[in-house]
Amino acid sequence: MREVGVISVVAHMQVNDLVAADVYAAVAGVLSTRPPGPVATCEARPLRLDGTALAPVPVNLYLTPTFAKLDPAYGHALAPLLHAVAHSPAERTDTARGVEALRWFEYGNLDAEEMKIALCPSVTTSKGRSAVCNEKAWADFLAGNGEIHVRAGQKLGRAGTAYLAGSSAGALQVWFGVMAEAGPHDPGFFYQAAEGSLLAADAPLAAAARNGPLRVRWPLIPVGTAANVIGANHLLPYTALLQARNDLDLTYEQWRAVGDRQKALYLAQLLMRFRPDLAQAGVRRFAFNMRDQHNVFQLEAVTEFFMNYPDPLKAGAVPVLPGAAAYRMVNLLAPYGAAAQVNADTVTLDGTQDFTRIVAGRDVLVLDSDTVRTHHKYRILAADPNLRTVTVDAPPTVTAAGPWRISPRPSLVLIDPLGARVRGATATRSAPNTVTLRSVTPAQRKRLGQINPNFDTIALGDADAGTRCDFLITKVTLPNGGDPQLTLEANPVLPAGGSRWAIPAGVEGFQGPVTPPSKKTTYGWDHYDGMMFAVLGGRIAAAFPWSSYTSRKDGGSKSSSIRGNRYYHVRSFLSAKAAINVAFMVTDETSLHYGRVTAKGVEAAGQPFAGRTYVEVDFDLAATLAAKGGNGRAVFFASGDDLFHKIPVAGVSTSKNRIYVRNVSRSLVPDQPAGAWLFLYDGVHEAAHYFANPVAPDTAPADEIPQAKGKALIRLHRGSTYSSTGSEGCQVSPEFCGLREVLLDHHLDELVDFYANRPEGSHITRGGLAGNTPPLFSRYKALARSIAAAEQQISDIRAVIQDLSALVAGNVADEAKVAQMQEVLRQALAPFEASDKVGDEPTTDMLVVAIEEVIAAYEAGDIQQILTTYARPEDQLGAREIRTLQETLERNKAESARIQGYWNDRVQGGYWLIRPAELPVNP
Repeated sequence: MREVGVISVVAHMQVNDLVAADVYAAVAGVLSTRPPGPVATCEARPLRLDGTALAPVPVNLYLTPTFAKLDPAYGHALAPLLHAVAHSPAERTDTARGVEALRWFEYGNLDAEEMKIALCPSVTTSKGRSAVCNEKAWADFLAGNGEIHVRAGQKLGRAGTAYLAGSSAGALQVWFGVMAEAGPHDPGFFYQAAEGSLLAADAPLAAAARNGPLRVRWPLIPVGTAANVIGANHLLPYTALLQARNDLDLTYEQWRAVGDRQKALYLAQLLMRFRPDLAQAGVRRFAFNMRDQHNVFQLEAVTEFFMNYPDPLKAGAVPVLPGAAAYRMVNLLAPYGAAAQVNADTVTLDGTQDFTRIVAGRDVLVLDSDTVRTHHKYRILAADPNLRTVTVDAPPTVTAAGPWRISPRPSLVLIDPLGARVRGATATRSAPNTVTLRSVTPAQRKRLGQINPNFDTIALGDADAGTRCDFLITKVTLPNGGDPQLTLEANPVLPAGGSRWAIPAGVEGFQGPVTPPSKKTTYGWDHYDGMMFAVLGGRIAAAFPWSSYTSRKDGGSKSSSIRGNRYYHVRSFLSAKAAINVAFMVTDETSLHYGRVTAKGVEAAGQPFAGRTYVEVDFDLAATLAAKGGNGRAVFFASGDDLFHKIPVAGVSTSKNRIYVRNVSRSLVPDQPAGAWLFLYDGVHEAAHYFANPVAPDTAPADEIPQAKGKALIRLHRGSTYSSTGSEGCQVSPEFCGLREVLLDHHLDELVDFYANRPEGSHITRGGLAGNTPPLFSRYKALARSIAAAEQQISDIRAVIQDLSALVAGNVADEAKVAQMQEVLRQALAPFEASDKVGDEPTTDMLVVAIEEVIAAYEAGDIQQILTTYARPEDQLGAREIRTLQETLERNKAESARIQGYWNDRVQGGYWLIRPAELPVNP
């Protein structure tokens, strides 16, 4: 086998010896045909097959290391990856992160029939595993709904037919990739590191790695490169850029400059794609690189481009270009520096970062050299941009000026649509404004029947350079027995042989598998075409399939949806509606203001609002209301002790800086001092009826609260996977629980943990859910009960694993004993599988993963070899398994408690809603 090229840090290899074309697992782990996604899902649901997954075509596999992580040598081998994923100086030496630095391996272009022979008998589904090939289980596995546990070195299949241009007839090719936490990494670099540690005990494997086909190309940016030229000429993987930042110790200003240079290249490509008449000749069209989807600069570029081009399909609309006075920049990076100086609770920070980005009361300062708190985190209570100082919640102790970083509040970016739900190879121009789609399969034809005319777009990838490639579809014709035809709003310029096509166009990413709609709703087919990116602490932590174009089900006022290419706020919200439950509220950028209650009382007799409970706040109420468009009569106040009730006010006295609440709500207002949020309204001023023809506005006047006009009560919540998204204008996803988990994890880590012993002076409140428990919340309590049962199961499992250790020590192959222990483990697993069938609750997948892996190891083959491999003298098998279970148990134990105790601490952040095909709204 020889390496024939590297594209986007994927190694492409051609098999020279056709007799030896087999492919083997790099490590022990879990195989899937579905790219690894979020760990938390709201419900267990099978994918619906459309028939395409059963064809004997080349298949891609994803191998996630699991059992391998218990091997100490694995973490040591991955330590060199830290420079390509570290986001702070402290992380560069945190070897514990090395275990998680590598997310999965990718094997591409495997022959499907050979893979089936090698793997089909090992498929694991919810009903267990069969010793022979189960055709239904195999079909589920190919569709991404199933998994296979494999040993290191186990055969996965065989290389498939050559796919690279210019390959010789009959050649076989395969590609291999390594996906790290921050994006793709050099596969040769991984094997170079593995040879010295992970493979050291196995001489044949080490020799194979040393003499194999993979070459080391890392680092892509040499250590001697000048900081002011990095990223100027070529787009680079984010892992390569991170490694350069860490190797060269770039300052924040230098790192921001690297990002700006990369962003300029992305923006030039975006302009070529969406406005080629304004672009520089010779620039490639932009296509979202999903292999590098953790690249913050790529996400910044897409967000920034459409924030400055809010109506891309509107006739005559022109994007604001960089350098113009009205140009709006987007910065998702977390500020950091090298020399923080401490004076009591005031910290002076070096550098030139924009301090106006700091949100007092929410953002966190991390001082790595602090000796007071083990986590080194301090909440920022005030910031002075002129003096470059921040006031924190308690005096840190730093002996000398040292490194610092600010963890800003989360940023969410939804790109909708991101890319295609159906695509093909040949679209030809058959008439003016018309393309014909050739060689369409039955599955493709079915999805073409779900196009929404005057709404969906098509991308024609081979349209002539310098011309448009994205077009609005105005009509769909599906003749019986004939090729489908699409009428477009303009004439494409295509080559004679036709063009690749994708619907919808988006930015040509791939959004991921989501169950398609089963029936047409009032206003058309309701799809999930978007992707929600969660940026936490300056890094893209996760991405989830999403939708924001909703409201297809109902008419009237409910049929409007939020406008795209705008910036909004999101914050935690607990709804009494079972379908919404623990969710997030979406409001305008100007809809809320953070402040503190400084006094509480009852207005004296003879005064306006006599007898009313009031609160005084520490900000200028008159200026806030005037600046944010509120009229005073519809202001809502959320107390620090109960975020979940919006408290309508009886009135406002700007001269006294007081907010008066209605008597029925006065018990909900906190006594001094307490954190507070001032709400001006719950909704957005600008919405639109996107499914009307023509598109009609739904806009509230600037001085009115969005109610009858505009869009009120918008939520991010769980979406349906059946006939429609189940929304009336909210933005929803079947993967909502994954987003909720990563945001809450970040919130607890950054904003709550260090206040555990300081409740008296913090802005954090820990009110429970008494009196305000939605129906689905009882399922969290059911989860707590199942976790209690798990503690007993761990005790039973410990005894089983001790027996296993005895087998290893005695080198006895007692098959009857193994079978008995296997049944005990199966019984231990059963209650957790049942609990995962419940709806909107944290899953217990993590709790049982170690049990599943033990069972899989027993069934995978040579029991003695497996047990001997993992029973290392320095860390006995039983101890590792029990530790893994206990750590995961504690994590799941905390899930119910943290939701109940911390959701009302305003888990919130900024939210960009980006629509590459934002429809024009007629005035």
